[in-house]
Amino acid sequence: MPPAIERRRRRPGARRRRSASPPRAALVVAAGALVASAALVGGAPPASAASAVTARGVALAPSASCTYGDVDVDYAETGSEVQVVQLSSDAGVLDQFAVKAYRADYDGIEHILTQARPPIPAPGTDLTVRITIGTNPPASDTTAEFVITYRCTAAGDEAGGANQVLFTCFGAYGTCRPADAPLRPRFTG
Repeated sequence: MPPAIERRRRRPGARRRRSASPPRAALVVAAGALVASAALVGGAPPASAASAVTARGVALAPSASCTYGDVDVDYAETGSEVQVVQLSSDAGVLDQFAVKAYRADYDGIEHILTQARPPIPAPGTDLTVRITIGTNPPASDTTAEFVITYRCTAAGDEAGGANQVLFTCFGAYGTCRPADAPLRPRFTG
């Protein structure tokens, strides 16, 4: 049995790595891969430098609610520079941030935390979390994206809530165009 993962709230944009993988059934797993070379920000890369991201799945975390748009993303990366995260609803962007990639090389499941700014959406609101991982600027051959839309409850599933996942998508940047989702998230990254 994998060790229990302690869940603590951190500042919006804080990320936590998981070493123990949840059952694969908990993730939406399909063939969504991206492998390519790219120029790195700040100059031309050496001939051997490459950026590769393989998106393997996205799932709503048990802590997700109308306040917290927490998700688990499963991916492998080499040479990534940046991660951009956005939480939105039909009313607009609730949270958005970009952070430098934790490590240029990573393989596993990452628990990504995002927190809506007041006013907090009402229970029953459809929220969309969109994440891109890869190079800056993003491109279909150097960046992966993950999108999940859910109808939120006041409490996370781990606290008795019953969030309903409406849409999931992951793959190369551009695969999960907002027009494909039930919501049209206002994503600027």
